[in-house]
Amino acid sequence: MFFAGCSEEQRDLPFDYRILLTAPEAVLVTRLGTRTGNAYGRTDEQLAQVLGDQAEIEPLLRRAADLVLASTTPPAQLADAILAAIAERERPQPRRFAG
Repeated sequence: MFFAGCSEEQRDLPFDYRILLTAPEAVLVTRLGTRTGNAYGRTDEQLAQVLGDQAEIEPLLRRAADLVLASTTPPAQLADAILAAIAERERPQPRRFAG
C-alpha cells in the first residue's frame, strides 16, 4: 500500500515500511509555481502555509521514516532505492548463537 500526504491518523496506520520523499524548499517553490492542473501554492499566503508545514512537519516525518529519499532523484533511481531497501529489510537475518 502506498500513502501520500500527511494526517494525524497516519501514525496509527499499520505500515510495514515508511518512505519519505522530500524536496528542498527551492525545488518545492518551483514545482508549486509551475505545475499544471492545480494552482494551490501560488499565492503568497498558500506558499507560506506550505513552507511552514514543511518546516514543522517534515522533521516529524523524518523521525518516523524507515527511508528518506530526495524527490529530485530520477524516478528510476528512486524505484531502485526503494526496492533495494525493502529487499534488504526482508532478507532473513543470520542466526547468532552464543558460544
